[in-house]
Amino acid sequence: LATVFLSASVLSGALSMAREAVSDYQLFSSVEAKAAQYIEVNTEPDAMFLTGLHHINPVYTLAGRRIVCGPSLFLYWHGLDYADRAMAVREFYASPADNLELLWRYGVDYIVVGQAERYGGELPAVNEPELQSLFEVAYDEGGFTMYRVAPEE
Repeated sequence: LATVFLSASVLSGALSMAREAVSDYQLFSSVEAKAAQYIEVNTEPDAMFLTGLHHINPVYTLAGRRIVCGPSLFLYWHGLDYADRAMAVREFYASPADNLELLWRYGVDYIVVGQAERYGGELPAVNEPELQSLFEVAYDEGGFTMYRVAPEE
């Protein structure tokens, strides 16, 4: 019985390592890595970012910056419900001019629009023309755009 258990344990680990050795997926694209490097060097360590709600987010994962609302699944099971915050993020990306209050409420310094925000599925269609008319572009390269939010006047 011990031999069967040990063999199964070793086999499952060996299969996992073999799968990783032949896989060719990337967690972050080179565009996202470059943007994260820019964020890390050119923004304040306590800057607040508005991003999509996805798990693989270069702003907090690679650059270590705060975001308004990320994926709430993990925190929900610990009693923290971010449904209102997530809904506010969705509403802002769909209609920025009608939802500027979100920026002041959470102290947002930058708004991110990357591939995940455009095509990730957790946000409605991002109203990029409206974002461009309201905010200054701080960074734009390879489809990763970051807008600077002026302080509330």
